[in-house]
Amino acid sequence: MIRSFALLVGVLLFTVNFCVAQQPTATLKGTITQPDGQAIPFASVGIKNAKIGANTAENGTFELSVPAGQNLVLLVSRVGFKPYSQTVFLKNGEVKELKISLKDSSLMATVDVQTKHYTEKREQVSLTTLDPRHSKVLPSPFGEFNRLLATLPGVVSNNELSSQYSVRGGNFDENLVYVNDIEIYRPFLVRSGQQEGLSFVNPDLVKNVEFSSGGWQPRFGDKLSSVLNIDYKEPVRTAGSATLGLLAQSAHMETSLAGGRVSVVAGVRRKTAQYLFSSTEVTKGLETKGEYFPKFMDFQAYVNTDLRNRNRENRRLDSLKGRKTTLGVLMSYAHNRYLVRPTERKTTFGSLQGGVMRLYVDFDGQEIMEYATLQSGLKLSHRHNRKSQMDFILSGVWTRERERFDVEGVYNICDVETDPSKSNFNECVFERGAGSYYNYGRNDLDATIYNFLNRNYYDPDSMNHFEYGVGASLESIKDKLYEYNFIDSADYVDITEFLKTKNNLNTYRLSAYAQHTIRGERSVFTYGVRANFWSYNKQWLVSPRVQYSYRPRWPKRDAIVKAAVGVYQQAPFYREMRDQNGVLNPNIKAQTSYHVIGGLDFKFMMWEREFKFTSEVYFKYITNLIPYDVDNVRIRYYARNMGVAYATGADFRVGGEFVKGAESWFSLGIMSTRENIDGDSTHGYDANGNLVKTGERGFIRRPTDQRVTLGAFFQDHLPNNPSAKVYLNLVVGTGLPFGVPNNIDQRAVFSSPPYRRVDIGFSKVIAVRDKSAKMGKYFDTVSLGLEILNLLGAQNTISYMWVKDYYNTQYAIPNTLSARFVNARVLMRF
Repeated sequence: MIRSFALLVGVLLFTVNFCVAQQPTATLKGTITQPDGQAIPFASVGIKNAKIGANTAENGTFELSVPAGQNLVLLVSRVGFKPYSQTVFLKNGEVKELKISLKDSSLMATVDVQTKHYTEKREQVSLTTLDPRHSKVLPSPFGEFNRLLATLPGVVSNNELSSQYSVRGGNFDENLVYVNDIEIYRPFLVRSGQQEGLSFVNPDLVKNVEFSSGGWQPRFGDKLSSVLNIDYKEPVRTAGSATLGLLAQSAHMETSLAGGRVSVVAGVRRKTAQYLFSSTEVTKGLETKGEYFPKFMDFQAYVNTDLRNRNRENRRLDSLKGRKTTLGVLMSYAHNRYLVRPTERKTTFGSLQGGVMRLYVDFDGQEIMEYATLQSGLKLSHRHNRKSQMDFILSGVWTRERERFDVEGVYNICDVETDPSKSNFNECVFERGAGSYYNYGRNDLDATIYNFLNRNYYDPDSMNHFEYGVGASLESIKDKLYEYNFIDSADYVDITEFLKTKNNLNTYRLSAYAQHTIRGERSVFTYGVRANFWSYNKQWLVSPRVQYSYRPRWPKRDAIVKAAVGVYQQAPFYREMRDQNGVLNPNIKAQTSYHVIGGLDFKFMMWEREFKFTSEVYFKYITNLIPYDVDNVRIRYYARNMGVAYATGADFRVGGEFVKGAESWFSLGIMSTRENIDGDSTHGYDANGNLVKTGERGFIRRPTDQRVTLGAFFQDHLPNNPSAKVYLNLVVGTGLPFGVPNNIDQRAVFSSPPYRRVDIGFSKVIAVRDKSAKMGKYFDTVSLGLEILNLLGAQNTISYMWVKDYYNTQYAIPNTLSARFVNARVLMRF
């Protein structure tokens, strides 16, 4: 009976297909994009009441064979976008091409709230808007969001193992990060990139990304270098993804509940760097061999709730009057545990001209670093009407950090034979020195920070926008330092560091700002002021800021000229006020930076596609400078206001679809940053051969003085198969300065080698939404990825280890970063 029924069904289907095949047909094709022209891949395209459909390719194109001579309703849908429909009529054999733009449904759901922020983003100085989807395909060891920033001009990030970056001569502590207007903090005690977890920002949850490298408006806080402003999603549909890789795994879910009144987005990430750090047959790992057991995991969620009356009629009336009240809740917990038991190290350094030497080290002991951070925030937004709105933001950070290290090393330095004709080629021929060193530490830090912020927005008309706010924060930090290390080299025993202190810090900070934006026919002018107070040093700070942009009437050229002048004052945080002996300085003052920026950007057509070129020149002058040294990713401050500094340079970026349907960009930064420190001096020898002071050193290179940086993110795909793509991540930078540790007169006397990093990735979509396929029943797309990290096999130097020989001569032994590694990933979206 079943076989007969199946046979009958098969005959009917064959008959229907045969009849359809005899009908007159036409071809309907087109491109699906966002309003800004960005292609929308894997959108569902079909004909209403007909079994005709397809998914768009990665460049947003589709093609359908449809019946001719009748009215057809074309349906287009994609998760996160408003559905689209259009009636079409095609004659027999006709080929019709459509261009369809889908609106982001999540943006539509919040567009009434976003009216509070009138800004033409392009008209703001030093502001770059990024597509968060690029961070998911950018080839990098851990899928780290901040690696995307390293491809921008003015940004320096010379450590692929770290999420830290410096901007236009600043350091890692001078960058502001906001998620939905909630300020984000990073751990205090991390010393090296391999000890870090991932940055706070989870790219799976991100909706909008804005990055400012200088000259930002008063609404943003009191740091010296940059602002990373991120909005997490407020989804209106259910979707999710999962990424599985050798080095990192992640998953996220987003949905809408209670008839669209509640949106939830949540994600979990896990970093498993053991394969990259350890020495195997596949990869050389890090220079120091041993057992590495790094574990990092975090969970984040953002819940947004519409608090208006549940009655639909009342909600409709509220919408007509412009009223709306929402509550957003951000939750995050991150736990990072780094355990390593080093065993040995072999480093060959020098040159054929100056001589080649080799360092052998045998280790005993272990390091355990553990960092746990809980961050959360509440954001209550109430819009009174279409002209005014206020936000109340309450957030908190709790961090618990522990360092336990007890490592002894026995080392040997020798000269290496470099003559290939000799039997002992590449072997040690002369021992220069031998010794041992010992590092011990038991450090504990607990910190709790509470923040309150009130923002108010008022738009009396289309030409004016007012914004003002007040804030307060409470900080409680308990720090216990106990560490020491020494070097023993043939009767030369130096205790290079000894710290034993306890610090308890309880302070509060107050802040306020106001700004006004005036919009003309072709110009935008924003001026305002920011003020803050810190109870520890009783210092009041006032920071005026101005931005101006003008769109000239240039024929056939969409261009904007921009300029900004402002004062940016960074009141010291805990690390700035703790000197290298662990002692707090009660008299420390805020560093003050004066920004002067001018820029020009314009759009142009090439290959019948739109491109954008941006250029800026800048000058920053810093007073009340707090000098510091950088060791890997640890910043060691002198905790005193000891001089002045400046940074000047130019940034250039060109971006667009160099390959149709795939956005790419190239960036170039040229910079010089120098500082003049009180108390450092030059030395020479008098007539009797005694070492004497000969004068002041004057301006010297700052630790972040990278003269030239080049960054690129490039995408390509096979001409006839856009589901097969290749991605290139390129970062090149000139060498950074370094000097003899714990010697203020020997800072920045040497220069490290250039940083060169090329990562390449390949991906192939192997399944799309198709109910007849196994994976297609559950996933929108499934793609496989293969990455070759550090394609060139460059041995990039991140820091130096200093040892002595028999003659008490010091040598700087380079510590290098990760070697070439092949990574595999699977990405599933549903």
